[in-house]
Amino acid sequence: MMVQKFRNTPVGCRGLALVLLLVVCTVTISSAGSPPEDEWFRIFDSTEVVLYSMQALPGGGYVAGGEAALGAAVVFLNETGCPDRIVYVQGALAASAYIYVREMPDDGLLLVSDRQEIVAASSAGKPRWTYVPGENRTIRAIDTADGGAVFVADADRSVLVRLSGEGEEEWIRPLGSGNGEDRYHARSVRSLPGGGVVVGGRVATPQGTAAFLLVAGDDGAIVREQHYPQYEEITLIQPVSEGGYMAAATSADSVTSPTARGAVSLLGIASDGTIRFESPVTAYFSSVVILSPLSDGGYIIAGPTPDSLGGAGGFMIMRTVENGETAWTRTIPDAVVTSVQQTPDGGYMIGGLRKSVSDDAGASFLIKMAPETVPTPAPSGGTGLIAGVALAVLAAGYGRRIRRS
Repeated sequence: MMVQKFRNTPVGCRGLALVLLLVVCTVTISSAGSPPEDEWFRIFDSTEVVLYSMQALPGGGYVAGGEAALGAAVVFLNETGCPDRIVYVQGALAASAYIYVREMPDDGLLLVSDRQEIVAASSAGKPRWTYVPGENRTIRAIDTADGGAVFVADADRSVLVRLSGEGEEEWIRPLGSGNGEDRYHARSVRSLPGGGVVVGGRVATPQGTAAFLLVAGDDGAIVREQHYPQYEEITLIQPVSEGGYMAAATSADSVTSPTARGAVSLLGIASDGTIRFESPVTAYFSSVVILSPLSDGGYIIAGPTPDSLGGAGGFMIMRTVENGETAWTRTIPDAVVTSVQQTPDGGYMIGGLRKSVSDDAGASFLIKMAPETVPTPAPSGGTGLIAGVALAVLAAGYGRRIRRS
């Protein structure tokens, strides 16, 4: 483990005029209100550091997974978004970047590298254990679980895996029927407060394709499964505090093409799997890739904008109330948003990468939004981020301008 500290003016941290960094547009549709003001925003020199996944820390400041001059790195940022130190966390495989970071309940860090290696590290960045999925599997989603982790990974079909606090496999459950005809492809997984996990995705059967939701117990046994033939895929799933789930689902057209105009909806799902409400959001999103819970029961949502907004290549941020109705929206053009979360003061952070504007193409950015009129603390559970967002960003070649030593 190597640590690089910054002195005086932090390297790679720039505050620019808004017109030079992000032309941030507020879109008001129907009765939606206005988002909070930005407190600050940062853009990072992409020849020094690229940040693929970011999280606000309960005690203040931020942690990010990315890459720097010596390879895969964890970057700690202060409360104003400027880098304080870079820690090079060395796993078993030589990785170029960490594409996912999440704080563990014991104050450690859970990381995923671009080599598909899971690394649990101390809060100082010292590795505790590492794990590499076998059989050429690709991690699609991951969450912390009792000091370890639970994740879903794909090869020709998905498996659900639970790791202990020591990084050992507690169980592996292939998803699908015993006859092998049904092909399950999981896209989201979350630990449940009372134990067990919930998984969402799509299943292809001889009768057609449908979105699915399943719940597994602590031992990995499937205790509930529901198919939704009116949807092609559940892309994200979140447990709701009073029971049940909030999900993002897509129809056929929007699954097969990220810019297609198929239906995109938020679903309120009861604990028995029945749909309580459906809230179409196709006017805002071509797909939903981030669904993060808020302290008042609402959600902060992010996804690429549809062509109808004239923003192909941009991202929409939406804040909802508990029943899925829109409170406010904002768009960030010409960018990929990889991280959105409520901060401990009741405000919001937005992190991502620029796409194709002059010399800042591929540069990471971090925006801190002010608390809303009546600020409330962020939920203790934090946000469930998906590795797939950052993985897609990495595959597209954003960043990759690091000056290697």
